[in-house]
Amino acid sequence: MGQQLLTHLFKLCKNELGITRIELEVPADNTGAQKLYVRNGFVAEGVKKSAAYGNGAYFDVIVMAKCLGVGHE
Repeated sequence: MGQQLLTHLFKLCKNELGITRIELEVPADNTGAQKLYVRNGFVAEGVKKSAAYGNGAYFDVIVMAKCLGVGHE
């Protein structure tokens, strides 16, 4: 399901909205999501330490991005 959503998102952004860059944040311990994003061309750009809170604790967040513009595919 995640792969299908990303494929649709990329087409929509590039072909209809003119968006050339997508950024996202993912919890550092969510390795499954990180692998999906990397397979789809996202690269990690940094880590925000203790940037989010859940289940009684702070956790790190990884910032990732993918360029959709010409020459970036």
